[in-house]
Amino acid sequence: MAINGEVRFQGEVISGLAPHIVARKGVVRTFQETTIFKGMTARDSVIVAHHLRSRASLAGFYVGTASARRDEEAFGRSADEILDFLGLAGVKHELASNLPQGNLRALGIAIGLAADPKVLLLDEPFAGMNVDETNQAVERVRAVRDRGVTCLLVEHDMAAVMKISDRIVVINFGVKIAEGTPADIRANDKVIEAYLGVEDESIGCEKCRIVRDLLGAVPPLSARGERAGVRGLGD
Repeated sequence: MAINGEVRFQGEVISGLAPHIVARKGVVRTFQETTIFKGMTARDSVIVAHHLRSRASLAGFYVGTASARRDEEAFGRSADEILDFLGLAGVKHELASNLPQGNLRALGIAIGLAADPKVLLLDEPFAGMNVDETNQAVERVRAVRDRGVTCLLVEHDMAAVMKISDRIVVINFGVKIAEGTPADIRANDKVIEAYLGVEDESIGCEKCRIVRDLLGAVPPLSARGERAGVRGLGD
């Protein structure tokens, strides 16, 4: 937890504000543990996530006012569009509890998009996924970025980060050790050392060269390398 400093977004200090106020200003986050209603369908989960955009009051939804009905129709259309965009149209009527891990993570992103964010914060979006699920998730995040939403992610899977990010910050034991483009990070000796775990002359220059070349195509970090956290920014 930060002990000083402030967070600014579009020139305005947003640190210390309630999460729903921050979300209304355009900064929305997803969670490593997907926070969804597992007893609801995927579509209903995304519809509910539109509540920040509602014009009708809670009482209006309860009694079914014209404004509430218009919101419900608009939110339903928006939910269908978001789910189709993320490749979830085929499971939109499935209960969230029945969805595999990859689809659950995609649903978490769909819920975030329902708030119409300018910036989407992703907390380890590829954690717990197999290779195929990770590749699909990478394509989803890239598509969200190309949609015009800035994506800021915290992730240990360097290969995935390299594929998505325009700019990367590497943090090792709470200390920033590198910042730059994927090409900059791939060539950074401190990042290579953190990735290998220790600096060892017996590794040899050839091994270091191989690691440098493969930083953009390696599997998720081993337990030895997980001390190096990676933050990627795609805009």
